Amino acid sequence: MSYYLLATLKVKYGQQRKFYEVMSHLKPVLEMTGWKLVGAYENAIGRLNTVFDLWEIHSPDSVPSSLAAASKDADFVRWAAHLPELVEEEVLQIMTKVPSLLNPALPSSAGLRGLTPKRAIYVPRGPSHYQKE
Repeated sequence: MSYYLLATLKVKYGQQRKFYEVMSHLKPVLEMTGWKLVGAYENAIGRLNTVFDLWEIHSPDSVPSSLAAASKDADFVRWAAHLPELVEEEVLQIMTKVPSLLNPALPSSAGLRGLTPKRAIYVPRGPSHYQKE
């Protein structure tokens, strides 16, 4: 089973550029501990200065040991020392993929048999949907 760690970070106003620089130095060290960055995102609409980093990890139990291993790297420690001046809040969540409802390659779960994404989610096609008849 794959596990994912979602880090939601509220970056201090005006500090995003510096935050991205710091993370560019932390990322390789975290990847050496077994984490894989799936994607990094920021809000386009919503609370500005919020960054979401989605990491694939081995297991929930590996998070403390990965962070402990990373903290033995001198560059990691030096760059991570900037985070308190850049980040207001950080929330970590461990997640797994949703079963077959959104991932049709997986077998159906009990109670969801026969439910495919096309039937479960309505997506309007083209501008005609919004035009008055």
